[in-house]
Formats: sequence, structure tokens, C-alpha cells
Amino acid sequence: MTTGERIQAQTAAIHLMNESTDYKEKGDKLMEDATKKTPLQQEMEARYQAKLMRNSLAKIKF
Repeated sequence: MTTGERIQAQTAAIHLMNESTDYKEKGDKLMEDATKKTPLQQEMEARYQAKLMRNSLAKIKF
């Protein structure tokens, strides 16, 4: 391998490493966005939890 070919291979490797890092950041951003709950989802979850709490409290016998 000549010096020129080695430099070209290193340049290609650096480019691919940078591209890989960019894709990882984009993937992380997509995962973060996918796990965020919308206000409607938060409201529905709160209502469901309140319903479960009421049902469990109603089953308690004094």
C-alpha cells in the first residue's frame, strides 16, 4: 500500500466514523422523541391511574 492509498483509506475511515456518529445522534433523538408523552397521553394516563386508585380504595372494607 502506498502512502497515498493509506491517506485515502484513512480519510475514508474518518468520513465513515463521522457519518456513523451523525446517525447515532439522529437515532438517539428519534428514540427520545418516541418516548416523550404528549399532553393528551399524560392526561389519559393520569385518568387511568386515578380510576385504578378509586377502584382499589372502593374494595377496602372497614
